[in-house]
Amino acid sequence: MSQETAKDLKEYEILYLLSVTLNPDEIQAIKGKINELIAKADGIIIKEDDLGKRKLAYMIKRARHGHYLLTIFKAPAAEINSINHELELMPEILRHKLVVKKDIKTMGAKETMEYKKPSIKPEDKERPKPKAEKEIKVDIEELDKKIDELLSEDDI
Repeated sequence: MSQETAKDLKEYEILYLLSVTLNPDEIQAIKGKINELIAKADGIIIKEDDLGKRKLAYMIKRARHGHYLLTIFKAPAAEINSINHELELMPEILRHKLVVKKDIKTMGAKETMEYKKPSIKPEDKERPKPKAEKEIKVDIEELDKKIDELLSEDDI
């Protein structure tokens, strides 16, 4: 791969979910398949991360727990669809997500979707709180009499 094509590579990340019933050797074999898939598409693996076992929010293919793995790599944009298609065909992978990795430092405010705490103005603090309506006290005996009257009516 020449330097010119190395500049054309975009950075991507794959987060994939495996069944917890797989042993460590099987997990390594699946990671190896994915690495070969990336290498076959002229990609360069930057980082691999094992995020561990976690409980799923809902069942996926009859599994309640999953083993999460993350792979960050660089590859030509033209090859990403083929990588994604091959991942979909792998029966060992419960779910996967392949996205373009963006650097948070270079992203704009709209892209990061930062939560900004609403500022409280001094005049808002001084505003009087709305008064609760006056409580009306009702005698239980009077309430029982009214209920008896309503139940004794023939219009029911």
